[in-house]
Amino acid sequence: MRTEVTRLVATMVGYRGYDRRIAGADLAAKLGISERELRDVVNAALDNGHPIVALFEGGYYYAMRREEIEHPVRQLRSMSKKLKEKADRMEAAAEKVFGPPTLFGGGGGLAEG
Repeated sequence: MRTEVTRLVATMVGYRGYDRRIAGADLAAKLGISERELRDVVNAALDNGHPIVALFEGGYYYAMRREEIEHPVRQLRSMSKKLKEKADRMEAAAEKVFGPPTLFGGGGGLAEG
């Protein structure tokens, strides 16, 4: 993974700042990896202290100022909260239909018929 991170960071030199972002498919093609692999490499780069931003609306860039990180971070935090709320609603609905979870994670199912 270290080699991929190094290649990513070297490539991102040309994509510094929001105005110079690159589409994920294009970046993956430049690196010769899939878009799924690109997400893993970006996460590894973040773990190594490289402020690479992935936008929901598409595109990646290497942040040059704190302000370029703040909006995407707010988006991620909002999405995280909404996903937790949805998971909670799914669990509540399952409990109404199947009853409370058991010690081993099993439970009743809907009878077909």
